[in-house]
Amino acid sequence: MKKKNIFRMMLVAIAGATLGYGGVWVVQHAFSEAVLKNIAYASNGWEDAIKLASVLVAAWAALLVHELGHLLTGLALNFRFYILVVGPLGIRRHPDTDQVQWYLNRDAGLYGGVSGTVPIRTDNFLRKKFAAIVAAGPLISLLMGALTLWLGYVGANALTPDSSAVARIAVCSSLIFGVFSSMFFLATTIPGRTGPFFTDRARFMRLMGGGHPAAVEQATLELLVHSQSGQPYATLNQEQIALLTKEPESSLQLFAHIMAYYRYLDRQEMTNAFDHLRKAEDLLDDQPSLMKIEVWKELAFAYAYIDRDVKLALMNWSKIKPSPDEFPSAYSYLFWAALARAQGESTEQINEWVTRGVTALPTNPIRSEDRLRQQLLASLSRQNALI
Repeated sequence: MKKKNIFRMMLVAIAGATLGYGGVWVVQHAFSEAVLKNIAYASNGWEDAIKLASVLVAAWAALLVHELGHLLTGLALNFRFYILVVGPLGIRRHPDTDQVQWYLNRDAGLYGGVSGTVPIRTDNFLRKKFAAIVAAGPLISLLMGALTLWLGYVGANALTPDSSAVARIAVCSSLIFGVFSSMFFLATTIPGRTGPFFTDRARFMRLMGGGHPAAVEQATLELLVHSQSGQPYATLNQEQIALLTKEPESSLQLFAHIMAYYRYLDRQEMTNAFDHLRKAEDLLDDQPSLMKIEVWKELAFAYAYIDRDVKLALMNWSKIKPSPDEFPSAYSYLFWAALARAQGESTEQINEWVTRGVTALPTNPIRSEDRLRQQLLASLSRQNALI
């Protein structure tokens, strides 16, 4: 494990212990002994079990509310839904089919929650809009935390020894939710990073602070707009891509190299395309598994389509879990068409994969990815006709 990761984990542990101790101290001094006894009293073992379970439920709910603050603000500003993950549960727009689907999150790095909406058009307020999305998460956590702590405080002082189990459980849940919401507000307003991601405050300051960080954020947003617009990847702004490749953050470098790969692939400059894809592969160590999967998919295709290296193509394809073949898409058919050509299979077999891929494409492609896949399938069909 890298030293910086150990140091980061130690800081998180210290911060968590400090907040936990502070929370216990506040509870002990906010309520009288009689009130605390009324809150803690349980008429049976089931009540204790439910109160204990409410800790996990409240933590998950507080995290969900925080991420929904980001997500709903983005949707209100006409950004396009991309992903929402809270603990083990997630919903995303599938990168291959573009369909929204539920899925089980297996990436522990995303258990802390992530939500994403992407811009679909450029305007003079793009950075300000995204800054509003970033700020919405901590703001809703602060408001909901304050509200539920107040409701829990009022409810706790209204409890009597004769109060029902439902009332005691409701008070406990309200207080626990309020504590977790407050903790999420504090954690996300500390300038810095959590794994490959900037905290909300750090991202907000980059977006609104001006200078080089703001230029980097603007370039990132405009490249995202381009990819969602259906414009050819070949016309991506090369200067914006070059700007991001020079950034110290591996996540920004990775994004830039993937954009460069698509740009050169669309322009049929295969050597340059593969060079950027290999650079993206070198940056995968600290990235979420969803990003690793996307890079492995592109590597599998590139080894089949560009290098015609069947062994390396299949090796990268086999890394992807669950297998893309379990959910057939235009991209999986594109890969198998490229692999069939690399293996010297018959014209009929290659054309069968190409036909399936074309059929699986959206009728009216709106993303640059779909248009590129359409172009690549057509190129395989043309090249196959010359064999």
